[in-house]
Amino acid sequence: MKNNTKIILAIVIAVVCIGGIITYYFMSNRKIDYSNVKKEKNKDIVYTISSLGEDDVFKKEIPYLNLNFDITDSINQEVEEYTFDLKEQEKATISYNYEVNGEVLSYLIKMIDYDNEEGPIPYFKSYNINLKTKKLVSDDELLSLYNYDYDDVESSIEKGFKKYYKELVKKKYQNPDECDYECFLEFREVDNYLDDVVYYVSRGNLYAIKPFSFYSVKGEEEYFTEDHFNFVVTKKES
Repeated sequence: MKNNTKIILAIVIAVVCIGGIITYYFMSNRKIDYSNVKKEKNKDIVYTISSLGEDDVFKKEIPYLNLNFDITDSINQEVEEYTFDLKEQEKATISYNYEVNGEVLSYLIKMIDYDNEEGPIPYFKSYNINLKTKKLVSDDELLSLYNYDYDDVESSIEKGFKKYYKELVKKKYQNPDECDYECFLEFREVDNYLDDVVYYVSRGNLYAIKPFSFYSVKGEEEYFTEDHFNFVVTKKES
């Protein structure tokens, strides 16, 4: 009798577990319908309003925020002003990313000015918007939402740069006898880890987007990619 009870209990537990797995799969893979917050229902929350540039090297995708919120017009105006100068410039790129995580829409504009004698200059601007309250989420609120603070951000960026330096040394772009870590930061034009940082949420992770100089006489531009500007935020080690 006891054995039968154990078997029945094991079957019940197995069924519950399988049911939970199936439910989780469908919940995590289902597409959330945000059409009720969009101004133009048949278009994405953020879409390309104009595409400039004759080749893929200096392509410019100008984004448009498609939300029926009070803050939308002012954000679109800011983006238009922000991209205005580089939009008409031949040697420049403009692109964007957006992603919805829970109730938060993260929207990131990325620009690089290649028409500069001292090397290309990257620029980033981001907006984090609560789709439920229809308001902007401040940097402080976003960090609090993910249980981080600015010390965590600073530590995460520092760890990232130290990793880059080690990899550059390993790949022979840097000679540690000639250029130590502080020298490396000077080439990157990094005086403060938190300067000009913006925030973006992707796949549940909070990223600090940090612009820095990726060109130099040492040829590091062959190493650095767009992803190197993204520093995933983690807790500072105590």
